[in-house]
Amino acid sequence: MIKMNNSIADVARGAPVILPGSPPLNEVATYEEVFKHDGHIVHEQSLPYINRETVRRVINTGLQETLLQHFYDDKGNAKFFVADDYDGVGVLEGIYLDIVSVVPKRQDNGTGRALMHSFLQTTDGRLAFRSQPKRTVANDWYSKFARLISQETNVDGVLYNMYGVGLTLPEQEAWLSIMRNKPKNFE
Repeated sequence: MIKMNNSIADVARGAPVILPGSPPLNEVATYEEVFKHDGHIVHEQSLPYINRETVRRVINTGLQETLLQHFYDDKGNAKFFVADDYDGVGVLEGIYLDIVSVVPKRQDNGTGRALMHSFLQTTDGRLAFRSQPKRTVANDWYSKFARLISQETNVDGVLYNMYGVGLTLPEQEAWLSIMRNKPKNFE
């Protein structure tokens, strides 16, 4: 007889049930939240439960840039959003949307929109994020969801469009300061 330490209450809460021969806990997918939008499914996960290399690949191919090697170092409190089995990903820190990316073959099919709706649900309709002006397609898409607050350089001297959704004027000022002082994510 196999003795399991998980109670019925643990299973009902979504706690992983580990059976003999199961993968290590850090490879067991656990979802903090599941969102559905227009036929797309988005899972919210914390850093220990994401496939880091797959997230890196989705970001690199979707944005056609190379994510810095140390990107994950300060993301312990971030929420990672995975759409449709890694067709799209997003990284949310509080109300700051650090990255959203969709693989090219899934762009224009609603995956990004499903991610954006998931972010807005999580943050009660408030977001702050930035994008380099050279990403014209992304900036056109962002303008459907957000208002361009400012265009400024960050601590690395990189020019960014700074966006906000549902922010009060004092919140905009605070987030502009944070975004100015945030280093770049890409090589």
